Amino acid sequence: MSFGFAGVGVAVAGPLTSSLTLSTVNAFNARGDLLKRLYSTLTGDTNPEAIDSASRWMSQLITDLPKHQYYEAVGGLALLNSLPMFYLISLKAFSHCAVTTRTQTIQRLKVGNPLLRPLYLGFKDLCFLAYYRNQNHWAEIGYDGPIVSSTNREVALKYRQLLAEISSP
Repeated sequence: MSFGFAGVGVAVAGPLTSSLTLSTVNAFNARGDLLKRLYSTLTGDTNPEAIDSASRWMSQLITDLPKHQYYEAVGGLALLNSLPMFYLISLKAFSHCAVTTRTQTIQRLKVGNPLLRPLYLGFKDLCFLAYYRNQNHWAEIGYDGPIVSSTNREVALKYRQLLAEISSP
């Protein structure tokens, strides 16, 4: 699965690989804090439980990526964390900035340098995947859920019968 980082993270990850790939508790927690702030900035979600759940899911998804995509994502996160300083918006890292500063940083990433836009698109996709995996958000876009759900017992029963017929010798 690719999130559209398109090699942006790899360019950054090269010199940082040795320090970023160490799977320490501190690095994992720092990535979680950064993902929480990125998620809440891009989605506007303010529910602490939803933000925590989404950041854990995104972190696990990044961890499970193939090696080259993992390096892209981690390098992209490292770059994102330094962008407020790069854009001269703040002297703080993205994960320590106020909401307005994070929003300004994301906006500049979105419309600024064309070489960095794939980074924005990749993080937007990742955050929206995390956002809409929460069933409470489905109604916002008019999605009623999967066709076969536990609430529609007749359809679920018919589906199981068809599966049993297909799988029996």
